[in-house]
Amino acid sequence: MSEPVDKAGIVRNTAWSMLNAAAGMLLPILLTPFVVGRLGLELFGTWVVLNAVTVWLSHYDLGVSGALMREVARRRAAGDEEGLRRLWATWLCYDAAWFAVLFGVALPAGRWFFPGLRGSLETAFLLLSAQSLLVPVYRHLNSSLAGLQRLGT
Repeated sequence: MSEPVDKAGIVRNTAWSMLNAAAGMLLPILLTPFVVGRLGLELFGTWVVLNAVTVWLSHYDLGVSGALMREVARRRAAGDEEGLRRLWATWLCYDAAWFAVLFGVALPAGRWFFPGLRGSLETAFLLLSAQSLLVPVYRHLNSSLAGLQRLGT
């Protein structure tokens, strides 16, 4: 016998998801005049380029998320706890290796592409690079949780 569907929970979760998506679209639009006013046009242009580079770097997942979700669900359904541990260790090492390689490239590339970066702007570039490299780790954690919630295939 299946469990009853919590319709109120579905509506609540959908509403929060929609609010999250709306905030993600509206906040940059609303904050842009403030940021331009604080940084000036030249530094704002540099900031936009740095953000674009970090967003681009955060997409190095190479399809691991989907495969990870499927494998977590399959191994959980089979009761393969050792396989789950190996799988998680593998993607964590994969992410750590890519983080090291890409961050090792981002640091000298940032200094080469933006030779005027000094002080707080260079720190901002490094933090944005680190953030973009942590996005796949977060994505893989979400995929693992989604795989654990699936009934198995």
